[in-house]
Amino acid sequence: MHTCEICGRKSNKKYKAFGYVLCQKHKRQIMRQGRFLDNNPRTVNDLNEYRIEGDVVYVSLYNQNCDKIAEFVVDLYDFPQIRYKKWRLSHGRVVTGTAAKKIRGVENVIFDMDPPHNIFHIDGDPLNCTRENLLVEI
Repeated sequence: MHTCEICGRKSNKKYKAFGYVLCQKHKRQIMRQGRFLDNNPRTVNDLNEYRIEGDVVYVSLYNQNCDKIAEFVVDLYDFPQIRYKKWRLSHGRVVTGTAAKKIRGVENVIFDMDPPHNIFHIDGDPLNCTRENLLVEI
């Protein structure tokens, strides 16, 4: 394993440029921009990070600069359904997908439903996506 000297990210590949050992992200920055733009190991393609506490999972949400902006909560039971999707905030809702394909809210993924079903958050917090907080209107 090799460690990037800028961000500390570990990878199997070793990139050397201008006397540095770099990750792919920082090698690309130095080659294209002539300087390092940040020291953040995350890229926009990385999946969301999560932490499990008891029977709930906290999933981190990031902006375009790879800075953490929020966390949403799901039940551990529902975690396998959402684990390998890229989640983001859009107009105050947690969503996955693109406009070209299909944008789905985390609530719709949990209940495996497509709109026009309305799913409401009982406490009004769109980041609390536990089953006990979701109400499905059919």
